Amino acid sequence: MELARVDEALDKLDKKSEPIKHLIQSIQTYQAELEFQNAELIEKGDENNSLREHYFSLFTNLPLPAITIDKRLNILESNLSAKSHFLLESVSEFTQKSLYRIFDFENVQRIIQGIIQSKIAKETKIDHLFLKKNDKTYVFNLFINYIKGTSTVSEKYMLVFEDISIEHAFIKQNALFSSVLDSASDALIALDNMANITTFSNNLQRLFKPRTPFTKQNLLAELPRKIADIIFNYAGNRASRKARVDKVVELSNDKMEMSQWFRINCFPINKDGEVIGAGFMISDESHYIKRERELELAIRVFNEGQQGIVVTDANYCILQANKAFEDIFGYAEEEIIGQSANLLKSDYHDVSFFERKWSDISQRGEWEGEIWNRHKDGSACAQWMSVSAHPKDSAIPSNYILVFRDISHQKMQEQQISELVYYDTLTGCGNRRLLEKTIESLTNGIHKEGFALFFIDLDYFKLINDVHGHDMGDKLLKAATSRLKRLIRERDEIFRLGGDEFLVLFNGLKEDDMEQKAMMILDAAKSPYNIEQKQLHISASIGISQYPKDGEDFITLLKHADAALYEAKESGRRGFRFFAPSIFSSMQRKVNLEQQLRSCMQRDEMSLVYMPILDCTNLTCEKAEVLLRWTSGELGHILPQEFIPVAEKSDLIHYITRFVLERTLEAIRHLNGISDRRLRLSINVSVLDLRNEAFFRTILKLLEQNCDISGQLIFELTENVFADDLERIKVNMNRLKAYGVSISIDDFGTSYSSLSYLTTLPIDELKIDREFTSNLFKNENNEKICKAVCVMAHSLNYSCVAEGVETEQQFDWLKEAGCDFSQGFLHRRPQTFDKFIENYATPTKS
Repeated sequence: MELARVDEALDKLDKKSEPIKHLIQSIQTYQAELEFQNAELIEKGDENNSLREHYFSLFTNLPLPAITIDKRLNILESNLSAKSHFLLESVSEFTQKSLYRIFDFENVQRIIQGIIQSKIAKETKIDHLFLKKNDKTYVFNLFINYIKGTSTVSEKYMLVFEDISIEHAFIKQNALFSSVLDSASDALIALDNMANITTFSNNLQRLFKPRTPFTKQNLLAELPRKIADIIFNYAGNRASRKARVDKVVELSNDKMEMSQWFRINCFPINKDGEVIGAGFMISDESHYIKRERELELAIRVFNEGQQGIVVTDANYCILQANKAFEDIFGYAEEEIIGQSANLLKSDYHDVSFFERKWSDISQRGEWEGEIWNRHKDGSACAQWMSVSAHPKDSAIPSNYILVFRDISHQKMQEQQISELVYYDTLTGCGNRRLLEKTIESLTNGIHKEGFALFFIDLDYFKLINDVHGHDMGDKLLKAATSRLKRLIRERDEIFRLGGDEFLVLFNGLKEDDMEQKAMMILDAAKSPYNIEQKQLHISASIGISQYPKDGEDFITLLKHADAALYEAKESGRRGFRFFAPSIFSSMQRKVNLEQQLRSCMQRDEMSLVYMPILDCTNLTCEKAEVLLRWTSGELGHILPQEFIPVAEKSDLIHYITRFVLERTLEAIRHLNGISDRRLRLSINVSVLDLRNEAFFRTILKLLEQNCDISGQLIFELTENVFADDLERIKVNMNRLKAYGVSISIDDFGTSYSSLSYLTTLPIDELKIDREFTSNLFKNENNEKICKAVCVMAHSLNYSCVAEGVETEQQFDWLKEAGCDFSQGFLHRRPQTFDKFIENYATPTKS
């Protein structure tokens, strides 16, 4: 109507208002357009309202909890599902609340990160969002959608929650089940009807330790073949799969050194009454099977073992005994059941022994040791016994286990071994080991008492052995031992250290009585021994050391007794010496002499002098004795009587003999070169030179090289050369004679007692010792001996030489007695080679 009025008013306008009319017409056109657009907007608004209502209906009835929030995290809208899931009174309870009031800080931070991501990707998912409400925990997966507004202020976000609480609980429970299964000692394997692996527990890796980790694809290939075959055969046979099967498999390593046992329990897997697969529980039964076998073995050992075994109650009353116990003690089982095990006690041990035994049992739960028990017949028997409390760690044991091992045979063997180890089998005396053990016991004891060691050496025993044989020598040693035993007290002991050396240990012997005891031993030793219708003669030398005066340990005491014995033998044997520190001074002197001897010839300290030997009929010099002199740059002039024994105790005597022999051969060759007279020179040769085959060959080689003059040599030997290895000496003397060497017996009548060698050995000369000639008129017996030697020599076609002639009276008597040659200071003292040539080897060659 308004438009009609406007049109009517326009018709009444005159033509002057034509522009206005055009403007109005334009307005009318625009208005018509506006009305048209407005009609469209109304139509669109209705459509939008319809869409909004549709969206709201979808949002509200969405089965998943959903909310919208602005960028300040304030909740704008929420649906009904959110109310039911979050236990809200109404939907509006969410509205205008901050997310911080619904979720904890950590979860809100995760949501913020999702919001930031959604502006880029339009949609973001957050897994496992946790919400606690009324002591209940919900787990959601969250989907975030960015909703763009007309401005940044109107931006908002839709959050849709997917409740996975049930699934999460199931997964967690399943993980717990898997963890329990993996941690269990038994392993699980499951297969489907096609014999494909569907699952297995990870503890299979621990059970079998495969070269490569198990997978579903390689499991059957990597399992031990015996086990894989059982699984495959059971799973592949539907008929047999209906029942459970239990099998035990033994597996051994490549070297068959160790076995393992596995039990496989095979069972069907059913679902809704149908078999859908097969399951296998595998367990390591090694421990149990080994225990079973150990138990079987223990029972067998108990019943069949060689050791006696008894089980008692807490009061030590016997409950059970095995067959070996019956054999060891002689009791039948029915005789001892209910009896106290103390019936086995003997009287061998004192009370303190059993107190120590039960103290160990109460403190450690066990005792073990050697014990003497009583047999049923009353005899004592040696056993190795162990007692164990059961239970071992219990303060009040319920049982005791007694194990007995008969060691009677072992004790007998120990006694035999002890006799072999600690006793001399020939004489029954203790040996050096027992001596050392005895002395250590005496010196380490609480109640120490003085004692003395008598170190005894039987003089000339080796001679008896060589002349009469070892069997005779053994009988002599037994006889000497019997004499010694009669001279000692019950508390004293005799030891044989080897060969002809004995040691007597006198306990608590007073020093005043030691000399008397030594004299008794010497007298007993020198008395004749009548063995197998032969009378044998020996003597003894004794060295004595005392504890604690001469030492406080075995080594020192024995060394000092040995030093005293050495001194006694050096002093002429048949005597005794107490140890004194001065003995070591003498021994040190000998050590120094030996050291100097080893280098004296290089330093040209040795020289030779010549002692003329005159014919008693015309006093012409037919021969001379070559004597060795030593003037040491450190020790001065040393007599042969001192250094020759030292040289003989080492290898130096051979060097000395060679030195003298070489110089003497040079002297003979020189004398022959200046004179027609063939003077003979004699040298002293040690018995050791003749016994040492290697050195004796050196002597023969020198004689071979000088065979044209070797006949001018005389070898002087002392009588003791015949006291040992007589046959070898005889052979070597004949080898010397083959080169023309004459043999003279020096110091005749002072040593060897048997004269039988004079008729069997190739001897040329006897020399009367100076002991007889220098004392010729002081003792009537000396005259008789000298006369007898001259007669004996002539009767055997030997020449006779008197040594030590110092007066005209001695010379005249010896000449009258028939002595052939004279040697001594009456005629000449020992001279240098030049002086000897001047006096007795007048040159006859131009």
